[in-house]
Amino acid sequence: MKKISILATLAVVFVLFFLNPFLAILIGALAAFFFKKGGST
Repeated sequence: MKKISILATLAVVFVLFFLNPFLAILIGALAAFFFKKGGST
């Protein structure tokens, strides 16, 4: 289940990258921050 949510997040970021690269990078950074904070080390 967790792998599906990660793949979905990557898919959204991938689509946003074509629409707005800066926004995609910003969201990607936020997602990485939350994954580091909430995920296992």
